[in-house]
Amino acid sequence: MAASAGPGRRRLGRGSALYQWPTGPQVIGRVLDGGFQLFRACLSKVFVLAGAASLVTAPINLVARYMARNPPSLTAYPAIVSGLLGIGLLVAAFNGAIIARVDSVARGAPLPMRDSLSIGLRRLPITFLSGLVFTIGAALLLIPGLIVIVSLLALAPRLGPAAVLAFLVGATVLLGPVSVYAVWLVFGPSAVIIERLGPIESLSYSITIVRGHWWRTAVLLTMLGILFAPLVVVEGIIVALNPSVLVAGQLPWYFDVIVGPLVSMVGLPLMYSLLLSIYYDLRSRHDGGDLAARIAAIA
Repeated sequence: MAASAGPGRRRLGRGSALYQWPTGPQVIGRVLDGGFQLFRACLSKVFVLAGAASLVTAPINLVARYMARNPPSLTAYPAIVSGLLGIGLLVAAFNGAIIARVDSVARGAPLPMRDSLSIGLRRLPITFLSGLVFTIGAALLLIPGLIVIVSLLALAPRLGPAAVLAFLVGATVLLGPVSVYAVWLVFGPSAVIIERLGPIESLSYSITIVRGHWWRTAVLLTMLGILFAPLVVVEGIIVALNPSVLVAGQLPWYFDVIVGPLVSMVGLPLMYSLLLSIYYDLRSRHDGGDLAARIAAIA
């Protein structure tokens, strides 16, 4: 199938032997099935990148545990912030490389790991700016909810049993707008890598393909969240088996260095395969609607 002409578009292949490129809009079940097919096709090609992306974050928890016992001086904070920023950029570069390689597998022309990393690094400034714009927007949306939560905390002694209901309302006001916002813009990182769009253009493109399919997209993303819920259960089991974690507030070292990367080797390829399957479906729907509008205009 060939994508329609436009900025950042490329001619698409027929997909890999395990993954069949969608020829048009699909029902929800087929979208998820396509994601699992893509996962099986790309796992052997991206698990190393996924493990590396997780391993890069290991120093955060290890250093945090050390800092809990040895509080740093104020002069050390600039170095700490710089280190966190550097780790975040490395993770973003690895994630960009994963997206590029999963997409190349879907097109039936798998990229070498070196080329995937090159794309992740080249697009890193755009990825960072796009993420920054997204984060600023989310932070602004959190302000009304935070005001409501703080007000409820002050009124809690007077509300009595009704305080529980009030906090549920406050949580909805806090998280509801951000959830809606996230569904609209969740495909921004994919558009940065796949469509080669800029920071604002990528977020705008995400809004464009989700428009008219917000509820459908929200259902699919919710199903993805349910699918990955067992990972939270695994973390809960590890914490339960290590009571000291509850006191220290830190996971065991082997979780960051061994368990986390091993889980990510499977979890990240699965997550991006399913996300890109949804992305391809939405893009197909948008391109089909755009083509239909052009035909109608000509007629």
